[in-house]
Amino acid sequence: MKPGDLLQPRRWNIYYRTPINYLDVWNRPDGMEDWQGKWEHGQVGVLLEGRYTTVDPDTDPTAPALVEVLLEGKKCWVVEDEVEVFA
Repeated sequence: MKPGDLLQPRRWNIYYRTPINYLDVWNRPDGMEDWQGKWEHGQVGVLLEGRYTTVDPDTDPTAPALVEVLLEGKKCWVVEDEVEVFA
């Protein structure tokens, strides 16, 4: 994925092999208390340049990374592994 790509929520969690009904979106990458809402299937967002890793990927390669997305005119953050390029 690269900035400017159109994104949509994945239908399946690739690690736990469970369906994804919606994605939680956050105002800030470093504070999960700033919940902004839900990203429903059928909504398309635009990948921005922001990327935030919760821990050092060299020490924990399974640590989730968050990416910045423009969704309905608002900047928000989502877990990178839960989105895919819109086809």
